[in-house]
Amino acid sequence: DLLSQWRLYADDGTGVSIGFDFDYFKIKNEPPHPNTNTKNSIGLDAIVYDNNLQASILYTIIKQNLSHEIPNALDWITILGNLTRYSAMFKNRSFHTEQEKRIIYYFNKQHIKQLNENFLLGPYKYEYKGIGYSRFELSWFNTNSNHAITKILLGPKCRHSPSDILKILKKFDVQIKESQILKSESSYR
Repeated sequence: DLLSQWRLYADDGTGVSIGFDFDYFKIKNEPPHPNTNTKNSIGLDAIVYDNNLQASILYTIIKQNLSHEIPNALDWITILGNLTRYSAMFKNRSFHTEQEKRIIYYFNKQHIKQLNENFLLGPYKYEYKGIGYSRFELSWFNTNSNHAITKILLGPKCRHSPSDILKILKKFDVQIKESQILKSESSYR
């Protein structure tokens, strides 16, 4: 509930912020790594904004995996795998007010049969600026009483009332209590 975030990501405070229960997704609370098992290839972790902490993590990865004076191929593969694992968790310190937690997924074709059991849907093909991509979505609800929403925060300039939000959710068969819909405490004055 930060004014800077409302301005940047919620149409200047007119939008909403949706709080999710990450336990619903059954995702490990750690950085993932490429793997044939979907559960190991998807993970959740807080973004690291501090440059010194980022450097320390990278240094530790390299130091722990250089066991020889002259590194062999396995050393470099292990280092690159670990650098890949953590690279998605680093962000420039100027974004620190976001307090972001990120879900990272490393796709493997062997995952296709495992996707639905992990609330992961896709891959969906799309094109951006002439380049083809695949995207995945987390399914955040199964039935009206089984969903990941913990609360909805109305932006400081949001014109919707809690009852408006309840009506919108009802269209999608998602039920929450009105007490889970709160007004932002951020102010423009």
